[in-house]
Formats: sequence, structure tokens, C-alpha cells
Amino acid sequence: MINATGSWALSLPVAALAIAAVGIAMERLFLRSEGLKYLRIAVIALGLAVLFALAFQRWQPQIVGSKSEFAIAAAVATVVLYFL
Repeated sequence: MINATGSWALSLPVAALAIAAVGIAMERLFLRSEGLKYLRIAVIALGLAVLFALAFQRWQPQIVGSKSEFAIAAAVATVVLYFL
């Protein structure tokens, strides 16, 4: 937000709202998930897939070098992890 607007004071409430939104989403998905089993598993699989793609990008930068290749690797890993 600081880079976009140049205002440090504006970044504080925006950051607070972003953290609140993440907290509400985590509370609904992980702490009080009523019937959201498949969505919860998909979010966990996506998080693990991004970590996997980042590790693979560091290990083999010539294979997962661009953003589109990274997105494809993360998508494939998400599907694999979801069904595991």
C-alpha cells in the first residue's frame, strides 16, 4: 500500500483490515468449519502446493522459472495433494 499510494498512514488501516479478513477466513475454514470439508482440504492442498512449487523453483530454476510455469506447477501439485 505504501508503494501504491505513498502514504504510510493509509497502509496501517488497510493492513489491519487485511489481517482481519484473513483471520475471519481461517476461523470459518479451520476452527468452525460446518460442511466445508472439501474447501478446507483444497485450501490446505493449495498452501502445500505453493510451498512445493517454491522449493522446486529454487531446486530447478530452469524448469519453473516464469510465473506461468510456477502457476502450472502449483496447480498440478494442488490437484495431486487434494486427492492424496
